[in-house]
Amino acid sequence: MECPNCITPWKCNGPHLEQMSDSIYKSIHGYFLIKNDRWIFTPVDKEFDVDTLFSIIDTLRNLNESHARRY
Repeated sequence: MECPNCITPWKCNGPHLEQMSDSIYKSIHGYFLIKNDRWIFTPVDKEFDVDTLFSIIDTLRNLNESHARRY
C-alpha cells in the first residue's frame, strides 16, 4: 500500500507515510501502527502545532476507515 495521504506522487494531504510493514507506517512526526485492531500514533516529538495535530488526526481517521473497509 502506498502512502494513504498522497494525492499525487509529489503532494501529500498530510504527513507523508513510509510503509515499514503492513501494520506500521513512519512519518516525520512519529509512527502510525495497529494496536488492538485500531491505528494509533506514537509521536517522536512532544510538541505539535494545531495544523500538525489536525494532520495527524486526519491520517488516523483515514487509516482506521481504510482498515475497516478491508474486513
